[in-house]
Amino acid sequence: MKKRDDASRERARARERERKARTGFGPALSAVMHDIQGGRCAICRRRMKLVHDHCHATGKPRGLLCYGCNMRIQIVEQHGEAALAYLRRPPVVIVLDTMRHGTDGQGRQLLAEYEAAQGLKSD
Repeated sequence: MKKRDDASRERARARERERKARTGFGPALSAVMHDIQGGRCAICRRRMKLVHDHCHATGKPRGLLCYGCNMRIQIVEQHGEAALAYLRRPPVVIVLDTMRHGTDGQGRQLLAEYEAAQGLKSD
């Protein structure tokens, strides 16, 4: 049994070393951040299992986040400008504007059907 416990402890230490190398978070920093953040996600403030957020470019630690916020941060980092452009002018707005202002009779018909289905007034 002692052999199994030693192997288990060694695997845990190896995981800890790998995490520190990858994220910059060692056990001490992780504990301090947990206390400072009150065990809550630094973004949404929910109390749930937290992950170690770090900058993928520099490897420097940033804080503790819930999984959902960490994934959203990753999307913003990788696709920030495209995501903002999408939010500012979603593809459906472009399509509806084209249908509304175009000269294509079929486009206007599709727009009228869409607006009727949505309970909207057609131009």
